[in-house]
Parts: sequence; C-alpha cells; structure tokens
Amino acid sequence: MSISNRKPGEAREAPNELLKRAVASCLRAIAGKPEFEVVFASDRPVLTSDKARLPEPPRKANSRDVAVLRGAADSMALRLACHDASVHRRLAPETQEARAVYDAVEQARVESIGARRMEGVAGNLDALLEDRYHRGGRYETITDRADAPLEDAVALMVRERLTGRAPPTAAAKIVELWRDHIESRAGRDLDRLLGDLEDQRKFARSVRDLLVSLEMSEDAPLEPEESEEQQENDKETDDQEADGEGEEGADGERAEVEIRDDGDEEMREGAQEEADGPTSESPDDIEDADAEESTEASRPPAGSNDLRSGDYKAFVTKYDETIEAEELCDVEELARLRAYLDKQLSHLQGVVGRLANRLQRRLMAQQNRSWDFDLEEGLLDPARLTRIVIDPFQALSFKQEKDTQFRDTVVALLIDNSGSMRGRPITVAATCADILARTLER
Repeated sequence: MSISNRKPGEAREAPNELLKRAVASCLRAIAGKPEFEVVFASDRPVLTSDKARLPEPPRKANSRDVAVLRGAADSMALRLACHDASVHRRLAPETQEARAVYDAVEQARVESIGARRMEGVAGNLDALLEDRYHRGGRYETITDRADAPLEDAVALMVRERLTGRAPPTAAAKIVELWRDHIESRAGRDLDRLLGDLEDQRKFARSVRDLLVSLEMSEDAPLEPEESEEQQENDKETDDQEADGEGEEGADGERAEVEIRDDGDEEMREGAQEEADGPTSESPDDIEDADAEESTEASRPPAGSNDLRSGDYKAFVTKYDETIEAEELCDVEELARLRAYLDKQLSHLQGVVGRLANRLQRRLMAQQNRSWDFDLEEGLLDPARLTRIVIDPFQALSFKQEKDTQFRDTVVALLIDNSGSMRGRPITVAATCADILARTLER
C-alpha cells in the first residue's frame, strides 16, 4: 500500500516532474541565480541571458537519460557561473577556424572547473559528452583526420589536461587522429593552461598563444590590462548590447536572447491553413502563380550555353559505384532514423503544411493554355460582353479551354552525405528532403 500527500481529485503528477524540478533547482544553485528561468522542451538545449532550455526527459527515464539531462544542466550552470561574455568577446580571435577552437576550449574550461570541484558533476558531464559524440556524430569508426573536427580534439585534450579524465569512448578517434599534431606544436601551451584555469582573462590569452602555435592565428599584440573602472564600464556596455544579442548555446552555437512565441503563432497559422486549405490548387491559385512567374526573368535558351551537353562524357567509369538506398542500412536502423526524424518534425507540422502549399504551386509545370472562342456554351467571354449589352440574345459569346497534355515535373534531390555533414547539418538536410518528398507525394 502506497501513501501519497496528493489531495483527492487532484491531477496526478507526471513521473518526470520531480526530476525536472530537481534538475532546475540544481542548475539555479550552481549558477548562483535563484530566479533564473528553466524550461524543458523537445528541442536542442539552448542557454540565453535569462533562460535555459533543456531537453524534455522521457516519462520513464533510465539512469543514462538522467545523467545526460543533468550533464546538460550542469554545463549551462557552470557557464553562467564561471564565464564572462564581455571578456570572451574582447579576446576572441578574428578567423572563423580559430574562433571555433577558442569557443570550444572556453566551454571545456568552465566544465573543468565544476568537474574538479564536484565528482557528481564530472560524471554527469562525462555522460553528456559520451551521448553527444555517439548520437550526434558517430565518430567511433573514422579514419581520416578530415572527418575529425579540430576544435573538438583541442577541447577534449584541454579537458584531459585540466581534469585528468580521458576523452569519452565515442570521441576517442577524434583525439587519436589529432593528438600527435597538437602535442608536437602546442604541447607546452596545453601544460600552461592549468595554472590559468580560474582566471578567464589569463586563460584566454594562453589560448591565443596555443592558436599561434597551431598556426591558426597571428601573433598579434593583445590589449593591455584594463583598470577596474574601465572593466566596469565595458561590462555595462556589454550588458546593454546583450539586450539585442544572443548568448551562446550549450553546444557553442549562437542563440537568441529570448525565446519568442512568434514561431508558435506561425505554426498555429500554418496548421490552420493546412486544415482549411484544399489538397489541390484552385484555378485562381494557378493563375496567380502563373502571373507571378511571368514577372521573373525567363530561362535562357539551351543553345546559349558555351559547353554543349553532347560534348560531355565520363573519363572512366570502372571506379563508379551505385548503391541502392535499402542497402545502406537495415530495416531496424531505418525505422529508428525515421522515428528520430519524425520527432524533429513533430513541432513543425503547421509550418510544413504551409510551406508545402507554396512549394506545390512552384513545382507545378507551366502550361500554355488555349481557348476556343465564339461558342454557344461554356464560360462567358469577357471580351464579348459588349455583344450581350447590345443584344442579350446574341449567341457565340462563350469560350471553352482546349484539352492540352500536361507535362510532368521532374525533381531531383542531391544530398551531400560526406563526413563534413555529420551531426546537425545532415539532420537539417534530411528535414528539408522530407518536406520536399511530402509535397511531391500530393
């Protein structure tokens, strides 16, 4: 017999509500912000200046699910507690490649501070990293350095230096492919980072030296140390600028300062449009689309291209390989990927329907419409209205459209599935392909 404090008639609490409250409270405690807003949603984790969005936990979460969720919360909390956005922005390198390494190493620094102080946090962060590299990248079997992100390798090696914890198994190949290259060029710079762990400004300067050793940044002189008054003024300025800029997400990507409801409103409108709108286009819609297309520049004739298609031929074909889609993965893996993609599209159903209607009009083949005029029945011909005004009994004032053979629209989808598309890029590509496929099936 179980005893509960729930009042009679009160709705039963979801099994994961207690876990969500505990994780949110722990995040606020580590961050030192008792009033910080924490929400849970079925979307990627995002940290903003005043809100943290964590993934929605399963109703019956196992120990691994709990550890991954707590790891995401701990990562955000440590960034709020140990990271100064103004210092980070002021000392950031200019090039995109160097900035990626700089951002990844800074995230490794704040997480290492928590891992060194709290063993439980260290375990949660280990679970988060293992899940991120196993599910998002699948780097266990890579053999080419081009498939291993350099910023991840540097960040994992910095984490190893600062905490003594080995890289997660799913990311071991990344570090293995880059370790000799990084150690030979910047091994001493990595060793010096531990002494600057608690000072973000000194740590950032050491990271800049590391980037110079890796030949990813020029050895440019940094700004001298600022006085406390100057730092306070800069901080106030950065806080004002932060009203229009986004803080970084949990995975290093930019996010908006606040999560607005515009997307939800648009999704509701899209769902209503999909429900109310007809499955096929009306003649008025087709005419509007034709009129819109007529204002665009016409396609140049095929013969105007200097390189004639008839002159092209493959140099050699013995190395070509054609693999059917069903041979790339088994049925179980395909079902799992289909379920994962459906989950990504679950909150975009309204927008998908809205875009599909527009795309359908774009993809419809253009037709040359022709008519038979001066008929005794059919549609009333507007050009013959004067006849009706003068003589209402005048025949031959109608028209009918001639039957023409409609051309088919052929759409080819080419998706890049190389190593550079691993993770979020291939998910976005798959989402776009699914939207196109659903539209073409109509």
